Amino acid sequence: MASVFELLSITEIYEACRQTLAPAFSGLPEDATEENIQARSRGMVLMSVSNKFGALVLSTGNKSEVAVGYCTLYGDMVGGLAIISDVPKTLVYRLSAYVNSRRAVIPQATIDKAPSADFAR
Repeated sequence: MASVFELLSITEIYEACRQTLAPAFSGLPEDATEENIQARSRGMVLMSVSNKFGALVLSTGNKSEVAVGYCTLYGDMVGGLAIISDVPKTLVYRLSAYVNSRRAVIPQATIDKAPSADFAR
């Protein structure tokens, strides 16, 4: 089965939002607010593509993240179905290892990467 991927940049959306908010945020230090704009930009793009093509976005927050609020509302919480919202993070890692033991479909770098609040643009 062939897979199709489309890379869509969120840079312009992110920068436009920052410009719109600049007058209101003037003089204030950057914090998680600006980082969350990135997650929300991704969420908006995913939901737009989903809506246009009749697809379903799967929310990526696991039980551990949702329990402590380590997720962005309208960002990584966006989606029509939260398939791992009741699965603890430790089990997510174990399930990923099991899936890859049968056939490597999850990039190992994704599994090995330490959790981080750092949003890469």
